Amino acid sequence: MNFLKQNYYINIISIICVLIGSYYSFHFINEPLIGVDDANIIFVYAKNFVNGHGIVYNAGGEHVEGFTSFLYFLICSAFYLISPNPEILIFLFNLIIAIASTLLIQYAIQLLSKKLDFSKTITFCLQIGYLAWLISNPLYFGWIIISLMDAGIYSFILIAIFTFFIELVIKRNNINKKKGIFLTVLIITLILTRPEAVIWGLMIISLFTFIVYIQTNNFNATIKTIILPVIGYTGSFSIITTFRLIYFKYPFPNTFYAKVSASISQTLNDGFNYFENFLNSYSISIILFLAISLSLLLVEYIKNKINIIFYVGLIIVLFNFTGITIPIVEGAEHFNGFRMYQPIYPIIYFLYLFPIVYVTKKVSLQYIYLFLIAAGLWITKNIYQNWLYFKNSQNLYGPVANYQFSISNEFYIAANERENGKNLSIIFEDSLPTIGYGSAGGIAYAYKGNIIDMMGLNNTLMAHANNIKEGPKGHESFDKETFYELAPEILMAQALKTNSINLQRTNDYYTNPTMWDNIIFKNIFNDSNFKEKYQLAEIINKDFPEYGCVGYFRKDYLNYLNNQPKFIVQPYE
Repeated sequence: MNFLKQNYYINIISIICVLIGSYYSFHFINEPLIGVDDANIIFVYAKNFVNGHGIVYNAGGEHVEGFTSFLYFLICSAFYLISPNPEILIFLFNLIIAIASTLLIQYAIQLLSKKLDFSKTITFCLQIGYLAWLISNPLYFGWIIISLMDAGIYSFILIAIFTFFIELVIKRNNINKKKGIFLTVLIITLILTRPEAVIWGLMIISLFTFIVYIQTNNFNATIKTIILPVIGYTGSFSIITTFRLIYFKYPFPNTFYAKVSASISQTLNDGFNYFENFLNSYSISIILFLAISLSLLLVEYIKNKINIIFYVGLIIVLFNFTGITIPIVEGAEHFNGFRMYQPIYPIIYFLYLFPIVYVTKKVSLQYIYLFLIAAGLWITKNIYQNWLYFKNSQNLYGPVANYQFSISNEFYIAANERENGKNLSIIFEDSLPTIGYGSAGGIAYAYKGNIIDMMGLNNTLMAHANNIKEGPKGHESFDKETFYELAPEILMAQALKTNSINLQRTNDYYTNPTMWDNIIFKNIFNDSNFKEKYQLAEIINKDFPEYGCVGYFRKDYLNYLNNQPKFIVQPYE
């Protein structure tokens, strides 16, 4: 609280910067209010849970954990207790924790500056530099706030732990039981937030143990201090894993089994490609400054200088190395905009700050000012370039300036499929068929019947069909044999205006091996077995003639509809 009072102006500026970045990111993505399709998957679970159906994707369906953040699921469920349409509340929640994350980073910079006797001018430059670093990345605001995903709470907890360690090494006399309790709470919340917390937790406890032991030089005191965080880590992980085994029958979220391939070489190759693209889009200097920070850290260690600078460097290097490595070993993901790196993006800033911390007592101030000026010019260039890329990369139907900045399609899918699900519910009224679908968030949120997620995120049978995954990243789990076992009544049902329906065009799209849906469904539309069992057709409800349903209908279900007087059935010949 003292920081908030003592740094009133920089905090106000920080809040304004987050608000400006959020507004323009929101505006350029065409002002979505319902998040991305994966966020809608979480909302489906939250809505079903609040309505008494349990943690399920379909009401009355199997227990399945088709989301990666259990804590965020509980938070969204709480908002659904307040309102049946809480998207704005969730948006405000993510905005608030993004602001809180920014203030925590400013607090960490303030602590370092004060301890190292930086002038007010340098301190102000470093704090403004961070805001420039943040505002130069429109994708941060898109994924952390506007997506309505769990990235915001994940980032906030990581930043809170990072700031905890910075404060710990600077206020050296404050290592006590309260610190251990506070760290324990942070570790438990992290375990509940993301599965990656298992790796983070090991690093965090190891770092805490090292710092406590070096500062106390007392083995027994160290054990007493770290015992609570260790219990919190092992206990929370054991409890959540046991709960998953009992309730879901699997130790990890279903998303893990749907997305992660048993092929280690494939996973690492995907992960390194993802990191390489990240460096190309942001700057190769990230890895350069990580190497510089690590080198300076080793110099201090060799000189046996275990001082404040060493501690700060160790914290910065470990947090960045862990944050960079985790997406690589997980095999990354398919989304544009480097969603997996956005939570640690604020911490990456400290890789550039550490060399200043290291040389502050060793070089003239004029060199530090020259570095700050050069860094300021570089970030200013990035602000202009990145926002221009971002603005000109949200075109859904035309060319984009930089495909890695193009994320508006993720929001469009959610909105479009909500509309699709709503209209399908009207077309089929009280006799709602089971629909197999690829993008399974928005449609499941709005459709009143059951959806089978063909990509396996929300279906255990499909997720576990193959250990070795093949196909586009994040869409590898579809398995033909499992599809026939699940046998949805309609595959890829689309509610379209009747005057826009063209079955020939629809057939040409799905049977074309170069088209996205053909690729993720592994060319099933051209299989003789599929053609024997399913038929492309158009269905019109006479009571709702404005829209028709186009999709691949199971033939026995199509015959059933053909015998219903209220439906007009037009098969593709």
